Amino acid sequence: MEFDVMTRATTWDQAAPLARRAEAAGFSGMLFTEGHQVRWMNIAVSASAAR
Repeated sequence: MEFDVMTRATTWDQAAPLARRAEAAGFSGMLFTEGHQVRWMNIAVSASAAR
């Protein structure tokens, strides 16, 4: 069974560490909600930081 996590990074520099922590915790994916930042940039940063 795979689980995703829904989150919101407040800055783009927080997205990469957040992705690595989610991966280490066993989550299979991340979903970003609308927040203070453009979610597409959070997705791009996260994708480059974790498998």
